[in-house]
Formats: sequence, C-alpha cells, structure tokens
Amino acid sequence: MFFDDSASAASSMEVTDRIASLEQRVQMQEDDIQLLKSALADVVRRLNITEEQQAVLNRKGPTKARPLMQTLPLRTTVNNGTVLPKKPTGSL
Repeated sequence: MFFDDSASAASSMEVTDRIASLEQRVQMQEDDIQLLKSALADVVRRLNITEEQQAVLNRKGPTKARPLMQTLPLRTTVNNGTVLPKKPTGSL
C-alpha cells in the first residue's frame, strides 16, 4: 500500500491542532476551577462572619436594631442569572 506524504502531513497537522485545542481547553477549565475555588472560599468566609455576628447578637440578647439580613431586600435569581425584584408582600 502506498501512502501520500502530503496526506500524512495534513493528518499530523490536524492531530497537532487538536492537541493544542484540547490543551487550551484544559487550561481554561483549570482557570475556571481556580475562580470557583476562590468564590467558594469567599462565600465560606462571609458565612463564618455572619454566623459570628449572629452569635454575638444572640449573646447580647434582643435589641432594637434589626440584623443586617432583615434590612436587605430579597431578590430572586432566574436560571440565566437575571435578578428579579422582590415581589411586594402587601404588608408594611
């Protein structure tokens, strides 16, 4: 059987391009993983701070000041990341 060198070279270039493309995708995924780890660490840190603040408030007993979470308006997110305004409850 006779193989054309130009076909072999083209095939080799396709493999090289595919490998380069896959390596680029892996690098992008590694970057995404690092960003997700960072975001998760930030969420855990904020949650710990909130829990510590809540524990301090509980030790002090009831006060007239409302906790921060009660003063912030609630927002609902849709699957595509769009933030919807809070629906009015009708009570003040």
